[in-house]
Amino acid sequence: MKVLESVPKGNGRVHGDTILKILMQTVRLLEDTLSSLEDNVNELNKIQRGVFPQLEKEIVKYSGLGQQTRLEMKDVWPWKETMEKAFSD
Repeated sequence: MKVLESVPKGNGRVHGDTILKILMQTVRLLEDTLSSLEDNVNELNKIQRGVFPQLEKEIVKYSGLGQQTRLEMKDVWPWKETMEKAFSD
C-alpha cells in the first residue's frame, strides 16, 4: 500500500523569487546601515569642526608663549653674565 504525500518535495533548490526576496532584504539592510553610518560620520564631522579650530588656537597661543619665553631667556643671559662678573670681582 502506497501513501501519497500532499506536499511535493523539492530537489533542494530554492525558487528564484525567494532568492530575489532575500537579496532585496539584504540590499535594504545594507542601505539602512550605510545611511546610519553616513549620519554618524556627519555628526562626528560637526563635532570635530568645533574641536580642531579650538586646538589650533591653543597651539598658536602656546607656541607664542614659548617664543616669548625664549626671547626673555636671551635677554636674561647677558644680565646673568654681568652679575656673575660683578660678584666674582
